[in-house]
Amino acid sequence: MLARRVGLERQWLHAVRLGFEHPDTGEHVEYESTYPDDLAHALEVIRDAD
Repeated sequence: MLARRVGLERQWLHAVRLGFEHPDTGEHVEYESTYPDDLAHALEVIRDAD
């Protein structure tokens, strides 16, 4: 299983960028975030495997 191979014990669910219309104002808002440490590590493992 890939999750076990890269050391993840949770769902791989993360948005680096998320945008939507604010429900109250109708304004488009956008948020950005880096990957959490465990997901960043998993990506490194997968990239190094290629």
